[in-house]
Amino acid sequence: MSRFSFFQFFALLKKEFWENRILMIGAPAVLAVVIFVVNFLVASQLSEEQLGTLIGYFSSWFDGQNPFYTASVIILLCLPFLVVYFFCSVIYLLNALYSDRKDMSILFWQSMPISNLQTVISKIVTVVVISPIFTVAAIAVLYGLSIGYLTIVGYGLSMQLSGLAYMFSAVAINLSVVYFFIATSVLWLLPLVGWLLVFSAFSRRAPMLWAIGVYFLLGFFEGFVFNTRFLSNWAQTRFDPDNFIIVDYSGISDRLFSYDMFIGLVVGSILISGSVYMRRYAE
Repeated sequence: MSRFSFFQFFALLKKEFWENRILMIGAPAVLAVVIFVVNFLVASQLSEEQLGTLIGYFSSWFDGQNPFYTASVIILLCLPFLVVYFFCSVIYLLNALYSDRKDMSILFWQSMPISNLQTVISKIVTVVVISPIFTVAAIAVLYGLSIGYLTIVGYGLSMQLSGLAYMFSAVAINLSVVYFFIATSVLWLLPLVGWLLVFSAFSRRAPMLWAIGVYFLLGFFEGFVFNTRFLSNWAQTRFDPDNFIIVDYSGISDRLFSYDMFIGLVVGSILISGSVYMRRYAE
């Protein structure tokens, strides 16, 4: 990649960030504030004895624990952020190639020395690499504020708080697991990414209805003509959380270098190529 091409691609990523910063930053930030406020209100209703017991439980549970053994707990507590990330990503992908056709800005971008492939790849990189950074940052801030609050209260109650230091180190280490978990999950679901981009590039209106409607139509056609359910069974297996939830680094490597991941990458790449082709002839 030449230096000029690098700066072109960087400019595309910057464009995606500024146009979708509410989804990338606003959604996880609002969720973090809501969770912290709710937890603070709940904690304010507890007596000193109850609050001390709660802090003591957290401190004793994390005290002396190997941070890598607590990854499953950290990821479990991050599930609300992962759900919000998933829905925001679906909204982003459905509008990624649809919105610039709707407001006719596609005419401007097609007049620039930027290929359709670069445009589509920049949107995938945004979902896989850029957006998870802000989700993990929101989680980090929430954990930091929560541990800080527990430390202040525990210090006021003259409690032994060494376990909270282990909790902080566990969070700091396992946030990287959370990031790679998100990125790997998107790669596992690359067929869905490609499917959404195809209808984002194809449909003149309501891309979500097109994406859902065509899926069910293909499933009905397969069942009616061939009397099989391969498409629905494959999609169900692909979306089964047990197949892509990762709680440690070994899980990441096992998922990345698996046969199922390779098949998904091939199918996703074919669909993404279709979205590039459709964008080329977009009206």
